[in-house]
Amino acid sequence: HAHGLKYFQWFEPERVMKGTWLDDNHPEWLLTPADLPPELAYHEKDGFRLLDLGNEEAREWITKKISSQLTEYGVDIYRQDFNMCPLYYWRNNEPEDRRGMREIRYIEGLYDFLDTLRRDHPNLVIDNCASGGRRLDFEMLRRSLFLWRTDDCWDPIAEQCMTHALSLWLPIHGVGSISLNPYEFRSGMGSSFTMALDFRSDDPKFWEQAAARVNELMRVREFFGKDYYPLTPYTTADDAWIAWQFHDPQKNAGVVQAFRRGKSADSERTVTLRGLDKQSSYSLMDLDSSTATVASGASLSESGTRISIGQSPGS
Repeated sequence: HAHGLKYFQWFEPERVMKGTWLDDNHPEWLLTPADLPPELAYHEKDGFRLLDLGNEEAREWITKKISSQLTEYGVDIYRQDFNMCPLYYWRNNEPEDRRGMREIRYIEGLYDFLDTLRRDHPNLVIDNCASGGRRLDFEMLRRSLFLWRTDDCWDPIAEQCMTHALSLWLPIHGVGSISLNPYEFRSGMGSSFTMALDFRSDDPKFWEQAAARVNELMRVREFFGKDYYPLTPYTTADDAWIAWQFHDPQKNAGVVQAFRRGKSADSERTVTLRGLDKQSSYSLMDLDSSTATVASGASLSESGTRISIGQSPGS
């Protein structure tokens, strides 16, 4: 409870364990898995069950339960996690001529569940997580935010690729960083950011670096939810550059992020900026050197600007 905002996390309400109240009292509401691959054998071993949201009675029960607790605890933000592989549950004992119907009814039930929560709690913010990014679909976009986009976290190239691609569709998403290395830290920057560091450290140099990185993030974070333009092609290659631009047309300002990956032989790259007023002049500040240059919007939009990164990987 901070600044009048309460946060409550109900962890994976769709997942049920064997031997719990639901399993003992309403086993007919639960789906069990079948034909699991070896890497998912723990689902059966640990007694995983899936609450069937396509079952009207089950859906009404979970909706009333969650809704009543949102009211009782005064919840403003509700996070729903879903770390499951539901296909093995949906397909278990499903008649061949009805194949896929259980899945359809389940997803319809999920949307109905979330819509009912939003109807009964008009100011509720829903944070959707499913091992990170397994439910980043258009219908969930209508109903929720995505503050944690993937459990494949902290890998710089993975983070760069996700920012490059998801920003075309999602205004709010991110992961963060466990490193103060500028290349890794900046790879995790976004409109949602988690910093997982050793907060018990008593090393002054550690806190100097942490302060520098956080101050940089605070300086540019307002732009991550604004207009987005990829400046290079999408690539997972380790010998490439990747870059993008976020631009606030009302402020006529923004941020460019550029990454030279570990095996890239190119120390310079020219990028053409987007969304600029060609009649305006722009100050370009290099956040590493704190040096600024001035260029016209027409020049930046047509000829572009050259970015130099002396080390690889670098940003």
